[in-house]
Amino acid sequence: MLVVVIKIRVRLKTKIKLTVFDLLNQNNSISRNVAETYVEDIQTQVLQRYFIVSFTYMIRNFKTTNAKEMEEKRSGQNFGRGRGRN
Repeated sequence: MLVVVIKIRVRLKTKIKLTVFDLLNQNNSISRNVAETYVEDIQTQVLQRYFIVSFTYMIRNFKTTNAKEMEEKRSGQNFGRGRGRN
C-alpha cells in the first residue's frame, strides 16, 4: 500500500494536509492455503483508494496570568470574591 502525504502551510497558524492511501490501487487481500487434501483461496474486502483532507489551526497566543492567579483558579479559592480583595 502506497501512502502519500502532502502538507501545505497556508499561513503562519494554518495548515492543510492531504493524505492519499493506496494510490496505486494495490491493496488486495488475497491468500491461498494449500494442504495435502485441499487448496483454499480466500479473498476479503478491504478499503480501496481513499483520501483524507485535514485542516489545522494552531492556537498559541493565550493570555498569560501569574502563577498565584492560576493556582487560585484551579483550587477555587477565588470563587465569590471581588478582584481587588484577598
